[in-house]
Formats: sequence, C-alpha cells, structure tokens
Amino acid sequence: MKSAYYSVASTAFGDAGVVWTQKDGSPTVMKICFPVEGKGTDNLVQRYFPGAEIRSHRNVEKVCHHLRQYPAGDPPEFSLNMLDVRACSQFQRNVLILVWSIPRGMVGTYKGVAERIRVRGGARAVGMA
Repeated sequence: MKSAYYSVASTAFGDAGVVWTQKDGSPTVMKICFPVEGKGTDNLVQRYFPGAEIRSHRNVEKVCHHLRQYPAGDPPEFSLNMLDVRACSQFQRNVLILVWSIPRGMVGTYKGVAERIRVRGGARAVGMA
C-alpha cells in the first residue's frame, strides 16, 4: 500500500480527517473521516490507515477549505478526478457519479438513485455506498 497522509479540517461537525496519497505526483483523496462521538480524528484515521502521517498539500488544503465552507452554502469546487476510487466497487462509483451530477439545491432519494443506475430494489445499497 502506498503511503497515506492526512490533513485535518475543522468543520461545523467537528474535525474531519482528509486522507490522501500521492498518485502521479498529485494528491488523491482516499477517504474523509467525519467525526464520531468519543473518537478523535487521529484515532479514526489510524483505524483505517495505520501509520498515516499528518501532512499538508495545497490541493488537499483546498478540499479542507471546501469542507469548512460547505455548511455555509459555498459549493465545493474540486474535480472527481481528485478522488481515489480504486477501493470502490463499480456500484459505488456509479452512485458517486450520479449523486455528483445532482444540481446544488436539488435532492434525490436513495430509491431514485437506485432506479437511475438500474438497480431495482437497491435503495438501501445506495444509502450504504
């Protein structure tokens, strides 16, 4: 496994860990660990990525900035290309791409997403993706 690094974004929900690695000289985000009551961000990151180091990168800091600003209504401005989806199943990728395409201010249901990606009865699976 490649070296994993993380940055911490203080959000309205608490500290989130943005875990990333280098891919072709650029950072790719592997996971965002949102706060869980009673568990620190460092512990959450280490649970999924043992040995991950705190490190900063300007592109990752932009992601952290958007995580902080999102609850205030600022739309995130980063490409899905910055996400490392190698650990995702094709189903999860399909859900991600469809949900990303939903315009800001609009909503979609798990059932509606499942139907649009042609997975009949897949609402619960969409919610878990």
